[in-house]
Amino acid sequence: MKICLISYILIALICSIGYTEQIVKVDFIRLMNCIAQAETGHLPEHLRDRAVSPVGAIGRYQIMPFHAKNFGYKVKDLYKPKINKHMAYKIMAWELKKYKNIEQAVAAYNGGGRQARLAQKDRCNETRHYVAKVLRMYYKGHFSK
Repeated sequence: MKICLISYILIALICSIGYTEQIVKVDFIRLMNCIAQAETGHLPEHLRDRAVSPVGAIGRYQIMPFHAKNFGYKVKDLYKPKINKHMAYKIMAWELKKYKNIEQAVAAYNGGGRQARLAQKDRCNETRHYVAKVLRMYYKGHFSK
């Protein structure tokens, strides 16, 4: 448990101070709470960790199965809340590092890099709406933990 907490704090620090030339200032824990709310907040609490989307994304943070394999987990591990959260945090930390921009990072989390580019050009409606929803919660503080 201490290792998980330390890794989340480390990821939050990396995202808030940046370790590249350009700094990305993000309240990482708040952002991830907003993402969880956007992904599965419409479901009753007891169903969020078992949620599966029509495209196959799993759990509270809606992680795609290919990510499990990339991180050395089995797909069934995505149903475990701690692993789902850990992977979501790693994915978002990676996207923030890559894009150095909260809007593009959230778009990439939702639909991959191509969707981040399309959303930036106003071509991907679903991703654009998702980003707007997450950022509205993030900036106004409207989310549940």
